[in-house]
Amino acid sequence: MTSSRLLRAGQAFVLSAIFSVAVAAVPAHAVTIDFESPTYSNGTIVGSNGWNTGNYIFNDPFFGGAVNGTVDVTSSSPLAGGQSLRYTQTSVPAGAGTTGGSDIAKGNVINIVPGVAGTDLTLSYKLRANQNGVGVGQGGLYLNAVAGSGGTPIFAEIVGSDIIAGTTGPAVATLPGFTYFSGDVLKMTYEVDFDASTYNLIVENLTFGGDAVTATYGFFIGFDALGPEGSYDVAVGAILRSGVVEIDDIQLTAGVGPSVTDYAWGANASGSWTQATNWAPAGVPGAVPGRQHVVFGNVITSPQTVYTTSTRNVNSIEFASGQTYAIAGTGSIALQTDNSGAPVAPVIRVTSGSHQIQVPVSLVNSASVIASAGASIDFNNEINLNGNTLTLTGNVWLNHSTVGGGTVVNLGALATAQSSAIGGDLVSQGALLVSADENGADFFNVLGDATLSGIVDIVWSKTSLPTGAVTILTAGGQLDASGLALSPEDARSFALNVDGNNLTLTFLGVTVPEPTTFGVFLSAAAVVAARGRRKVRSRSATCVLAASAVLGAEAADAAVVNFESPAYTSGAIIGQQGWIGALYLGGASNGTVTVSPTSPLSGSQSVLYQQANTSTFGADVARPFGTFGVEGGTDAFDLTATALVRVVANGAGAGSAGFFLGEQGRSPIFARIDGVGAAGTTSSLTIGDGPGLPSVGSYIADHVVELTLNVDLDNQNYEVLTRDVTAGGAAVKLNGSGPNGRFAFFGGAYGDDGDGKTYTFDTTLLLRGGTARVDNFTTVGDDFTQAEWNGASGAWGQATSWIPRMIPNVATGNSPIAVFGTRANAPRSIFTNTTQTVNGLRFDNANKYAIGGVGSIVLKANTVGGTVNPTINAVSGSHELQVPVTVQANTAVSMAAGSKLDVNSVLSLGASTLTVTGQGELNLNVGVTGGGTITNSGVLGTAGTTPFAATLNSTGTLLFDIGASNLDFFNITGNATLSGLVDIRLEPGFTPAGSYTLLTVSGTLSAPSLALDPSDASGYTLGVVGKSLVLTVGGSTVIPGDFNGNGVVDGADLTKWKADFGAGAGSDANSDGRTDGGDFLIWQRNYGRTSATTAAAAVPEPSTVLLGGIAVALTAAARRRRRS
Repeated sequence: MTSSRLLRAGQAFVLSAIFSVAVAAVPAHAVTIDFESPTYSNGTIVGSNGWNTGNYIFNDPFFGGAVNGTVDVTSSSPLAGGQSLRYTQTSVPAGAGTTGGSDIAKGNVINIVPGVAGTDLTLSYKLRANQNGVGVGQGGLYLNAVAGSGGTPIFAEIVGSDIIAGTTGPAVATLPGFTYFSGDVLKMTYEVDFDASTYNLIVENLTFGGDAVTATYGFFIGFDALGPEGSYDVAVGAILRSGVVEIDDIQLTAGVGPSVTDYAWGANASGSWTQATNWAPAGVPGAVPGRQHVVFGNVITSPQTVYTTSTRNVNSIEFASGQTYAIAGTGSIALQTDNSGAPVAPVIRVTSGSHQIQVPVSLVNSASVIASAGASIDFNNEINLNGNTLTLTGNVWLNHSTVGGGTVVNLGALATAQSSAIGGDLVSQGALLVSADENGADFFNVLGDATLSGIVDIVWSKTSLPTGAVTILTAGGQLDASGLALSPEDARSFALNVDGNNLTLTFLGVTVPEPTTFGVFLSAAAVVAARGRRKVRSRSATCVLAASAVLGAEAADAAVVNFESPAYTSGAIIGQQGWIGALYLGGASNGTVTVSPTSPLSGSQSVLYQQANTSTFGADVARPFGTFGVEGGTDAFDLTATALVRVVANGAGAGSAGFFLGEQGRSPIFARIDGVGAAGTTSSLTIGDGPGLPSVGSYIADHVVELTLNVDLDNQNYEVLTRDVTAGGAAVKLNGSGPNGRFAFFGGAYGDDGDGKTYTFDTTLLLRGGTARVDNFTTVGDDFTQAEWNGASGAWGQATSWIPRMIPNVATGNSPIAVFGTRANAPRSIFTNTTQTVNGLRFDNANKYAIGGVGSIVLKANTVGGTVNPTINAVSGSHELQVPVTVQANTAVSMAAGSKLDVNSVLSLGASTLTVTGQGELNLNVGVTGGGTITNSGVLGTAGTTPFAATLNSTGTLLFDIGASNLDFFNITGNATLSGLVDIRLEPGFTPAGSYTLLTVSGTLSAPSLALDPSDASGYTLGVVGKSLVLTVGGSTVIPGDFNGNGVVDGADLTKWKADFGAGAGSDANSDGRTDGGDFLIWQRNYGRTSATTAAAAVPEPSTVLLGGIAVALTAAARRRRRS
């Protein structure tokens, strides 16, 4: 969190609401049946603790008059705790209607008094089913009034791959949208409303995770009220029909039961929201609308990202960590009131730290966001109010937009990272935090009414002074700022004014006397941000960690590891430049492995291994994912690895050293010098060859040799060469058992990375005995020019999710392109908590990719072997960047037809040029910083209000969405030169009226040939009004005074008017049938207007020189007329 985000000490909030755990009604009582000792002992359950076989089994032909299996309490693989109930089918009774059954029941488990609104009884339990040699898994629980009777008004069960449930009819329904996989553990919940004779069935897969599936059913048959005074005595029965069925943790709760659960993030790591094991208790919150509460607490020790690929509907979210959480992904969050009892309104609470929500948020009901003193939260995506009220207390940043009408009520300190569009009304009684510098000021664009009291607090710096007057808020409806004032400190240097529907801020200077006319509003609830510069606060991320270098090759095809300084320092090699201890050694080592200047093989340092004991078989060290190659389609070599090696025996053992390419302990390609004695003695090499380990070649102890492995990936074999550097001479090829004397991959076939042709290898030093030195470990494979995502949703920094299995993040040298291509068969959420440096991004999938997290992306040019500027290509699909993006060189963005890319965080140009081409849609939704230029010949849009601290040159299409609660708007602090088209898209059902400001500039605005898209031309008029581009519904596109019809009112029209003067209606602007002085006056008033100008435009007067020329022309024209 930057200093400008910190709250001033001593200024606390008066919180407008108190968070409470949503327990709708205190249950009258609850019953738990967990089959644990000492209540239950191992063995048959019938006759134990009230459980008996259903009487109907012996009297109903359906069951064949006998049970078909065993029902036991067992400690073998329990679902929970130490014991579970297990049914195992053993037979099919003769004469049974189907497979028979072994149902059991327990009577009078709980008594329920109905009459409350909603749920009277909640039943939950864990359930697992498997097929065995007799039948498929079939089983579940039922509720009825009389234990052992055949009546089952409420039931659900697994039947093969389906969940079936009883419903009104009587009938049986299959739960839609759910497939059961044998062996998965389910949590089954029935929420029973006796008054309505209905129950909600909620099924959660605890093994797989994912969303709960819910449905509401009527009672299968009537539920007899046999208890006192109309209450219900409830019995529990187990439906046990075939296969193997296991049941545990049966809980019956009067009222709202265990389906309302508080979840806390339990992993000290980033991860998926829908992974049940990431939560405590295990489960997937947000599956039961409005009924669950989540806490992101102090379990994390560094910034982390939680991603979701679906909508999570919760009642509350709490952030309680000094480390940053970011909620990212292709999914969204819905906030809903818990109406299971007394209504509990939804809330997002931030008790500590600075956090981000990067996914869209939707309010099902009115909600609150409450940030404690010193804490803050950023909303970096759209918030759909759906007509509701969002109440903000504390330091809240709205960096994107709100849509759906409704009202934002600010009781705390409302801020934005440059701009925010509020698609309804704004009522602010707290502080509006506005940063201002030489590039302009933060800006709120309110589509509805704005009622403002409280204060405006300005974040500014004497080293970056704002100039003149800037607009900090515009209201589309009424603007009432009668109760608004500047903070006392800012009132010395700024003036606050209302100009129509605009709230403006004027910089008066650094040293201005204390004003006497300002009313100062002091409120204990107002929170003011600490001073800080705007360009710092509009940051690349709230918390961005240092960049991490990719493990393995830089973008050149040769990766040379020479162990020299400064990349390597003398001392242990593990921990330097990605080297680790070999995982298959289990962390044990029989010696030391250091980078040493003692007797180096080359340069000033080499790796030195010294065996010290025989506690394990080696001290191998590895660099994971160190190199890769691609099949070439022939038997030529695709990858080469070489190293200098010197080996000799020491007091602990014979010398043994070499290297291999593989993965962890799998070593398909390796060469090792073995059995080395004292200096000058001779030994041999061990080479992997299919299933064998032949000893080949020779080695003279303590000589430096160069080992070379040439690898053919197509045929999975390799060639081995040795060259005695000490003795001199040529390389010697060793003979293997394969074609051309090659060696087959040791251990058999080695799998590719997932595309059938790319292979990534760890580079591992084999250090087994004696004393050895290794240097100049070089691999030559394919250029690391790109990496393609090949995994499920997850971390950018997970090498195994890429093809090749190397992380696309190279800060020095040439960087690769990160490709998000066609391999995903569903939306993917990728997160990064660090800075990822690449040469480009490519999106090509109809399924959405979203890249989020607390990290960022840097786009840099490649300069090794020529300059290649960065690129962003969208070939297909709609995708989203939720992390900040920094451009370090001129960047080309290519958008194919039908593609879409939303940039929902700050884009920093760093004085570079971003060139946009193509027919796809690029939306810059949060802001552009760093100066520079955007050159658009494609389609450029925004969501809400986007500030551009840059110059915009557009010859393509500018896209604007307009609706009752949404108006796209560009706020440009540089210059804008516009031609091409403006394309208007209306929200469904919206009828526009009046005028809409689409774009403003602080510099100059030139739009001489800007036009409306042909589909919009008949319904609107474009106009340049001062430094704004204005869209007006209706009106004429004919410009008064444009006598030659070229779209510009200029001197050429004057020339035509002079030629037509008195001769007819050729330059008749006022439709009086004549060309005369009245038409000249119309030309004069509209001089300088273009086809992108409305009749209401305020146009500068012609220059004095030009007016002098006009006067002469008028005199001459008048004389000609008199002569005629």
